[in-house]
Amino acid sequence: MLKFCMTQQVLLFFSLFLALVGYALLGHGKFLWLQHHVSSEESRAFVRLMENPQQLKVLLEKKIQLYPRDAMAWRLLAGCYHQLGDEVSAQYAANKAQQLASAL
Repeated sequence: MLKFCMTQQVLLFFSLFLALVGYALLGHGKFLWLQHHVSSEESRAFVRLMENPQQLKVLLEKKIQLYPRDAMAWRLLAGCYHQLGDEVSAQYAANKAQQLASAL
């Protein structure tokens, strides 16, 4: 029984090791080393933006003009419209986000 558990543990560690190496070889190693981090200033700017749905709405509308197939931008825009009380626009944006996400 003990030998069987050890074999499972060795296989598990070997599988994890191979997955990490594969992830790094695919060009995603920077996420493993945590080279990018969000500074506290970036965090504060993001929180300020999230607390102002009107300003966020304007930025998202500009982004959607540049990238009309960005499902995440449409989803966030739907939330902004909802917070601002524009339920018709919120429903349209939510439907658009779902349509784009299901097309992927």
